[in-house]
Amino acid sequence: MKTKKFHLIIFGCQMNYSDAERLAAVLKQLGYQETDDESQADLIGVIACSVRQAAADRMYGKLRNWQLVKEKRPLITLLSGCVLDRDKKKLQDKFDLFIDIKQLHNLADDLQNIKPQQKLALPDFFDIQPDYQSNYRAYVPIMTGCNKFCSYCVVPYTRGRETSRPAKHIIKEVEGLLQQGYKEIVLLGQNVNSYGRDIKGEINFPDLLKKIDTLGDNFWLKFLTSHPYDMSDKLIKVMSECKNLNDYLHLPVQAGSNKILKKMNRHYTVAHYKKLIKKIRQAMPDITISTDIIVGFCSETKKDFQATAKLFTDIKYNMAYISQYSARTGTAATKLYKDDVTKAEKKLRWQKLDSLLSKQSAAFNKKLLGQTREVLIDVVKKTEGGYLNIGKLSNYIAAHTKTKQPLKVGEFYKVKLIKTMHWGYKAELYKKPKIAVVLGPTAAGKSDLAVELAKKFNGEILSSDSRQIYKGMDIASNKITKQEMQGIPHHLLDIVRPNQEFNLYNWQQTAFKTIEKIVIKGKLPIIAGGTGLYICSIIQNYDLHPTNPQLRECPYDFIVFGIDPNREKLYKKINTRVERMVDDGSIDEVKKIYKKYPNKKLPALSGIGYREIIEYLDKKINLEKAIDKIKQNTRHYAKRQLTWFRRMEKQGVKIHWNKGPATANKLLKQFLNK
Repeated sequence: MKTKKFHLIIFGCQMNYSDAERLAAVLKQLGYQETDDESQADLIGVIACSVRQAAADRMYGKLRNWQLVKEKRPLITLLSGCVLDRDKKKLQDKFDLFIDIKQLHNLADDLQNIKPQQKLALPDFFDIQPDYQSNYRAYVPIMTGCNKFCSYCVVPYTRGRETSRPAKHIIKEVEGLLQQGYKEIVLLGQNVNSYGRDIKGEINFPDLLKKIDTLGDNFWLKFLTSHPYDMSDKLIKVMSECKNLNDYLHLPVQAGSNKILKKMNRHYTVAHYKKLIKKIRQAMPDITISTDIIVGFCSETKKDFQATAKLFTDIKYNMAYISQYSARTGTAATKLYKDDVTKAEKKLRWQKLDSLLSKQSAAFNKKLLGQTREVLIDVVKKTEGGYLNIGKLSNYIAAHTKTKQPLKVGEFYKVKLIKTMHWGYKAELYKKPKIAVVLGPTAAGKSDLAVELAKKFNGEILSSDSRQIYKGMDIASNKITKQEMQGIPHHLLDIVRPNQEFNLYNWQQTAFKTIEKIVIKGKLPIIAGGTGLYICSIIQNYDLHPTNPQLRECPYDFIVFGIDPNREKLYKKINTRVERMVDDGSIDEVKKIYKKYPNKKLPALSGIGYREIIEYLDKKINLEKAIDKIKQNTRHYAKRQLTWFRRMEKQGVKIHWNKGPATANKLLKQFLNK
């Protein structure tokens, strides 16, 4: 028996695409097989949109062809989506079947009346498992319908009043998608901000958003669409706190004139809208904001349009969907107002806003040049000499990346934005910045090697010493002197007072920012020091917030040099250095600091060379004993440092041990050139 085939045609928005996925799922349960070839289909389903005149016109254009097909072979035509009653009446003799998308569970019975079909017990619309058209991006409806009754809009008449989907069903669907590896979740509704108001005891939209955000990591979360009237302070706060939410918001304004907004029945003023935008940008400074604008609405004067253009300029939208008003039968505007703005004037106003948008978008895009961003690849095209990979950034702006080998559709990649395009960027695959690390036990000669490498390779040095971060603690911590720096910039020295709290997380984040600044200058960051925990927090990228270190991929390409000198020579050097530090005034230094910060429990004062002198100052031991303890504790510390570094090797960190300046220079040159 021949398998029946179906073909779906979608005219409309993301909600229509989501509807189509559920319709496809039901048809497959009824034994149909999907085909991309319309000419091979036994059933053609149209998900239409009476909201947009252009979509409606395209639909009418298809009907004559299908009537001709029916004269030659059996063909069932089905209509669904956002369709006005007047359109249904016009089309009832041209389509075999019209089905309200919310009544999709009745499709088997409806088809039965045309031609016997398999009987199925199907759930309600929202609970139908969709036949997702993408394996990385999913549209998840959380509600349908609208209660706003904007005077130009037909949605309340095509979709009905607001109907929210139970939160537990939404969360279950999203959980399943994330388990399958989906990368982007788009929550859909005509006005998502109103979610939950129609169901007693149901959570509101901010709480739903918060719950979904916690379901996983490394996915993008987005929602469409919001109404300014329902954009609450709570929602703005939750948006700013969500780790997975895209830095993109679509917030339709429609007009910049209060007179026109009132005629549109939008329920807010220009002042209210501008206040909202200010709050949103204060909470999320990097957010991209898009909007909808209708030009040429009934009785819109040139002054009204100028107010819209001013709002457009004041807000500085990054994107906008600008339409010319056309009367839609069945709307309040058609009944109440005269469509009195000429087509020519509407077109002119559209062109002015489009020109403004182009300039604003270009100015915004220039600000991001040079930044590294994640892109989700949507399209890969073969080109001469390689491949063009097209995707969107988290702010919904397109990025075009050329590569020799194709990237994978539906995967995240890091790219560097190198040039602005019309409505997007040219980008290149991100290459990890290169850094060098010099480690070893105390007194091993790390600073000398780091300075040598920095001179040779245009580098700057970051100290990874947990005591040298403190101001005024110079001698006893053996802090590198200006003379020893030899003109090489050194960082992460003298950055906090001894009584300030400064933990590993603080150091790590400061180091990340410092490395970025050095890289931007075109120089080589070199981490030098003996605090293994500090070094590992960078090259093993500890996730230190909020708790428990976890190993993640290092954001840098790194090479590590280690110094492991002869023990006897090392211990002799340690003893000599301690004696020199005492001769240079370390006791007076500790006395001065201890007097200013008389709390020996401070982390700064608990380090070797400080706690022993404080014991002496507190008359618990004599000076000779204090110096001997510093020597002994320093030797033990050196052994612990080497143990830590050997453990790093076991964790997979390659360390080039005991390479002299000449060999280290050679290895670093090879590393930087690869």
